[in-house]
Amino acid sequence: MEEQEYKLEDSIKCPICKADYNRSQAVVLKEDNSQTILHITCGKCGTAVLSFISNGAQGVVSMNLATDLNKQESRVLFNGNSIQFDNVLEVYEKLKQI
Repeated sequence: MEEQEYKLEDSIKCPICKADYNRSQAVVLKEDNSQTILHITCGKCGTAVLSFISNGAQGVVSMNLATDLNKQESRVLFNGNSIQFDNVLEVYEKLKQI
């Protein structure tokens, strides 16, 4: 999504204290032509959110989810390897031995 297509300050506010965010509080986790995913920590109350901003037929739409993930954990979540079925089976087998 092109940076000029939206202004962070106009799109989202902290869901807890309603303070405006600014760009220095946001980390881009994933971005493509139609969607941007951000991790933002409120400078006023410290609440962290994952913000999903999409550019669709209705215009720019955002959805914010409060999270306990910090910026680094969020990067791992969105940029790391996905869990495979074999990973789940491996954990199950180890837990079964306990």
